[in-house]
Amino acid sequence: KNPAYRRPTERRSRLGGVVDQAAPPRFAPRAATTTSMASTAVEPGFRDGPVELRGGSAGPKKFKKSWVVVKLGLCQYFNTEDFPKDQKPLDTLRLGGAAVRRADKKEAAKRDHAFVLHYPHNKKAKELFFACDTDIELRAWMTAFGESIAYANPGVFGVDLRVAVLKSKDPIPTVLTVCIAGLAAHKATEGLFRVSGSQKDVQRLRDAFDEGDAPDLAKCDVHVIGGVLKQYLRELPNPLLTMQLFPRFLEAAKLGAREQLAQCRKLVASLPREHRDALAVLLHFLSDVSKECAVNMMTARNLATCFGPTILRSGVEGDPDASLSDLVVGVTEILIDNWEVACGVKDMPPAGGGGGGGGGG
Repeated sequence: KNPAYRRPTERRSRLGGVVDQAAPPRFAPRAATTTSMASTAVEPGFRDGPVELRGGSAGPKKFKKSWVVVKLGLCQYFNTEDFPKDQKPLDTLRLGGAAVRRADKKEAAKRDHAFVLHYPHNKKAKELFFACDTDIELRAWMTAFGESIAYANPGVFGVDLRVAVLKSKDPIPTVLTVCIAGLAAHKATEGLFRVSGSQKDVQRLRDAFDEGDAPDLAKCDVHVIGGVLKQYLRELPNPLLTMQLFPRFLEAAKLGAREQLAQCRKLVASLPREHRDALAVLLHFLSDVSKECAVNMMTARNLATCFGPTILRSGVEGDPDASLSDLVVGVTEILIDNWEVACGVKDMPPAGGGGGGGGGG
């Protein structure tokens, strides 16, 4: 029931390089370029190591350092703070329906960096407290738990892109591929992505995706499909262009046209693979839509206005000021107009040649 937890001393990536020894068992890392933010990252939803723990059905009554493993919908903890070679866990928790939140000092024995895992399925105990040494460590553990819980739960909206790809076992999220396929024959529709569809129908289509269906969109209103696609992208916890690269994309937007495109190309190449692949699919489609602008009135600029704040955002609540909005729209327009170069499908054009269109105006 609770098999001993084993972890290999090292594992090799598909590129042949040794990755860190904190890597999870069973999972090989995805191939990625050396410049990728995700090139040395372990699988989403995984973390292990010693952390102070209290509570649970088998845990200590007072905080005690224990070896904890979080991996794809499960949490295990052991009666040791060292790597538990050939040792069975004290308990294995299934994380479906669980929730994690930061704990206040009163409930966490005055610990500054503590969080609590609430799991509703255990009759003996429903909460497990963890105390970390630093806020960075706390955030790393909470991120791992959050991703692992998302993996265990049904639903695709609001799920981190890396987790969504891992769950679906497809390189591109189902919502993205199905919605784009459903819109493919309607690229010339006037007001595409600007006209709102029925909210009732949008919710119905969302629910179908969240329940694991790949609905037939042949008879679905085009504006409903467009609305669901925008909602999916808007609710990604980390947007396609990532919060981490938000300031660097804004800096790129201030450059001249050719330099802007060259810098955007570098930044796109540094995205995690899942983000980079999904971005290429979306930009390719939006580029095709913009070519029908004489009919649909959706130029690259108009599409950038619709999608820019969705795929490039900082994560800070509140509306950005007008100058930031202009930069976001401008860099998104560059990406749509030059998606093949930006995504590495084509080489940079020679100096003085084509490319670098868009960018303000």
